[in-house]
Amino acid sequence: MKKHALLFLTASLLLSFTGCSEKAPDTAGEPISFESPAESADTAATNDGSEEESPESTEGSEVPEVQTEQAEKADDLSLYAPVLNETCNLIYNGFHEDDRFDYVSSGVMDMANMTEKDELLNILGYNIRDINGDGISELMIGTIPGEDDEVQGTGEIIGGYTVIDGNIVMFLEGWSRSSYQWLGENRFYYFGSGGAAYSAFGTYHLDPGKPELTCEDFYFTDTEGDNFDVIIPYHNTTGQWDAEKSEKADMNEDELWDLCDDMRAGCIKMEMTPLKSYPFP
Repeated sequence: MKKHALLFLTASLLLSFTGCSEKAPDTAGEPISFESPAESADTAATNDGSEEESPESTEGSEVPEVQTEQAEKADDLSLYAPVLNETCNLIYNGFHEDDRFDYVSSGVMDMANMTEKDELLNILGYNIRDINGDGISELMIGTIPGEDDEVQGTGEIIGGYTVIDGNIVMFLEGWSRSSYQWLGENRFYYFGSGGAAYSAFGTYHLDPGKPELTCEDFYFTDTEGDNFDVIIPYHNTTGQWDAEKSEKADMNEDELWDLCDDMRAGCIKMEMTPLKSYPFP
């Protein structure tokens, strides 16, 4: 009896072992490999069996271009803060006899005396850019033309500033009857008037490292002595409003004004930030 019981127990155990072996995967003889934490992160398998790349480290990467531009703009504002603060101080607080202005142009002074503060903060603006490619940004202060301004649709520049040897210098100054407009890059168109018989126009440019504009062509009119009925056109490349240091232009008065219109037609609107948006302390 014991012998039969032993045989029955042995057979039952063998059947149970056989059932278990059918459920377990056959991994006998396969080597077991281990990955370090770094290797596991680099080659972690996805559900579909593809490999995911580990996130690249941002340490030492370049600063995004937008952040760089914002930093440059902040530096430029800081560079020309003395000019902009002085200009805004005049507009916000008015002119007083004991005030000293080192940077405000005559054009801004004229407008501040004739225009209400709120209006002036909207029609007067600034632009900071490197116009001559020397790596130093220039500051231009000028008018913001309205949509219906057909006469000066590109706006007038009444103050231009650059930095020479660490000092801010004014390379361009305009006012109501003597103003500049932008021709693109480092070039400017000039127009001035000294009365019905006396007008002038021409083109200028700003060279790198120079504290003032260089004249390209300058035309002006003068009378023949005391005879105001005869208007004579003159030309030079020095920018001097002086008939004795100039030559008579080979053109009549109508041709002179046609040339003036052609030069003005090349002017470009310089986008200005209204002074009302400047963070005046």
